Amino acid sequence: MTQKINRYSLRKFKGLRNRLNALPQVSRNQDDRDIESLLHDLQVHQLELEMQNDELEKSQESAQAARERYFKLFNQAPVGYISIDETGIIQKANQAFCTLLDMDFSRLRHRPLSRFVIKKDQNRFDREFVYARDHGGTVKLTVSMVKQNRKLIDTELVIRVLNSVDQLEDP
Repeated sequence: MTQKINRYSLRKFKGLRNRLNALPQVSRNQDDRDIESLLHDLQVHQLELEMQNDELEKSQESAQAARERYFKLFNQAPVGYISIDETGIIQKANQAFCTLLDMDFSRLRHRPLSRFVIKKDQNRFDREFVYARDHGGTVKLTVSMVKQNRKLIDTELVIRVLNSVDQLEDP
């Protein structure tokens, strides 16, 4: 909305400036009044643009602060969190999840989450993941996962599809 207003105001500002430049310099009395009116309009629009710019900067600062809060909450949570894409590929993992599987994030990123679920639980995991993805619900299931040292760990997974929060980038 702000960008539309800014574009509109900018176009109006440019139009007024062009009208001012196009005025002939012949009849002083009428031209002076026109110029004063146009100058006033230009000043008003400049002030509007400055106010809109200030609001846009505040919105950007607020969005950045929200991203930083999300980033801290995600990474410093005491429970394991991961973000996976619609195909089940790990995009993000917090420190607690990496510690749970005893792996660095570099070994998890861009790999299917199902790769770490033991074979006997994979069909159930796949079915529940697809349900949560396609229906937007929350699904809880317990699966055994394979740690880096090949030991198994029973893990309760809560799969929930998030739209807007998931789209946030790291600050």
